[in-house]
Amino acid sequence: MPAWHQPLGNARYDAAVATTGLSRWHNYYLQGLDYLVRRLGVDGLYLDGIGYDREIMKRVRKVMQRARPGCLIDFHSGNSFSSTYGLNNVASLYMELFPCIDSLWFGEGFNYNESPDYWLVEMAGIPYGMFSEMLGAGNPWRGMVYGTTNRLGWGGDPREIWKLWDSFGIADARMVGYWDAASPVRTGRDDVLATAYVRKDRTLVALASWAETGQAVKLDVDFKALGLDPAKAHLYAPPVKGFQGEALFEPGEAVPVLPGRGWLLLIDQQERKLPPVHDPFAGQKPVFEDTFGGDKSAPAGGLDPAWKVSLSPRKGTSLVQRDGSLVISAVANSYAFAERPLPAGVRVLACRVNQDSDAGASWGPGLCIVFKDGKMLRVNLRVEGRFGVDDGRRQILEGANMAGAWTDLVFRLDDKHVIVQASQGRRVWQEIARLPRSQFPGQPVAVRVGKMGIGCNAQDFSVPGPAGQSRITDLRAYK
Repeated sequence: MPAWHQPLGNARYDAAVATTGLSRWHNYYLQGLDYLVRRLGVDGLYLDGIGYDREIMKRVRKVMQRARPGCLIDFHSGNSFSSTYGLNNVASLYMELFPCIDSLWFGEGFNYNESPDYWLVEMAGIPYGMFSEMLGAGNPWRGMVYGTTNRLGWGGDPREIWKLWDSFGIADARMVGYWDAASPVRTGRDDVLATAYVRKDRTLVALASWAETGQAVKLDVDFKALGLDPAKAHLYAPPVKGFQGEALFEPGEAVPVLPGRGWLLLIDQQERKLPPVHDPFAGQKPVFEDTFGGDKSAPAGGLDPAWKVSLSPRKGTSLVQRDGSLVISAVANSYAFAERPLPAGVRVLACRVNQDSDAGASWGPGLCIVFKDGKMLRVNLRVEGRFGVDDGRRQILEGANMAGAWTDLVFRLDDKHVIVQASQGRRVWQEIARLPRSQFPGQPVAVRVGKMGIGCNAQDFSVPGPAGQSRITDLRAYK
C-alpha cells in the first residue's frame, strides 16, 4: 500500500510502499542497505517510524555492523497516545526493537510542559539506555535533567551546550538522576529537580524547574560522595549562549530558578572570580530623588504635584503613597502609573520595585523613560520571574528575578547605548538589554513608574487577571 512519498519536481516522486512486518521484500531492503553501507560509506540509518518486526530489525543491525562497525541507528516517532493510534505509549510499541537502536527522537505531539514523570516515561531515552532529542525548541533546561537536547536544525540549536559537554568531559562522566536514591545532589523539592554528571574531580549539575513561580533553591550536596572539600568547592554557572549567563554560588547559597528554566552548574574546587560588574551609580551626580514618603492625605495620594497619575477604569485600581512607597493596587493586566518631568541632562535613572502579589507579565510593575521625540523605553518585572524590556516595537525577555524581593531597575545612557540593568540586593547586577543610543536620540524628558500596557501606554488587556499589589520606591536620577 502507498506510504511516505517525496515530490522531486517535474512530476517525479521518491515513493515508498508499506509492507507487512515480515515479508520477502525485506530481503531486497536489506541487500540495498548492505550496498549503501559498503559501497557509498553510509554510516547510519534514520528511521521515521519502523515498519518491520524484531526479526528484521536484528538483521538490519547485523548487516550494518558487519559492513561498517560503528554504524548508528536513530529512531523518530510522534506521540502515539491518541485515539488515532490506540492510545499507546511509543516506547511500549517499539520496545522490542530498542536493543538494536542507538538514539531516540520522540517529537510530534509530545508536551514539554508536562510533569517530570511524563518526561521520564514518555520522552526520555534514559530508561532504555539511549540518548534522546527534542523536536523544536523543546525545553533545554528540563531536557538536560534527562540527558536530552534539541535536534540541531529542527527548531533548536544545542551547539553551545555541546561545547560545555566537551569542555567538561561528559563522555567520561557517570549520570546520576534525581530518581536515583544515591543521587549526590538534591533540591529538597518535587518541582525543582537535579541530575548530576559525576567525574573524579568535578560534577556538572543539571537543575530545572516545574514550579509555577521562581524559587530560591539551596542544593543539598554530598561533597564526600563527589570527592570534594566543601570549604574549597564552588558552584559555577559557565556562560552558555541562549541558555544561561555566568554566575558563581557558594555551597549553601540559594540559587534562583525561574519557572520552566534552570541551570547547568559546575561543582569543583577551581578558584574563580567573575569579572566585575559595572556599578551604574559610580561617578554619577544625583540631581533628583523621590522616596515616596509623603502624607497619603495629600493630593493625588500624597504624591508631589509634579506627578500626573493615569489609572485604569477597572474597579479597585489605585495608586497611593504609603509607608515610604508608591503602592499600586490593580488586576494583573491593567495600567496604573504616574509620570513626571525629569531635570535636564539625566544619564542614569533608577528605582526599586517589589512585585509583591501582582500577577502581571507584560503589565508587570516597572520603570519607563520618556524621550523628547515621544519614544519610550520600559523595563518591568514579570510574574514568571523574568524581566521585560519594551521599546515600543518588541519585548525582550531576559534575566531572573525572585518573587517578593526588592529589585533595583536602572537605565544607563552613554554616547552609544542605552543599557538596562537590574539587581536584587545590589551584589550582582544583571544586564537585561543593551540598545543603540541612535534608537533613542536626544535627552530623556520624563519618567513613568507603575504598571503600563505594551508600548508603555495607558491600555488594559482584554483579560483582567487576578487582583494584586506592587510597590515602588527610591526613584533617583543622576547626571
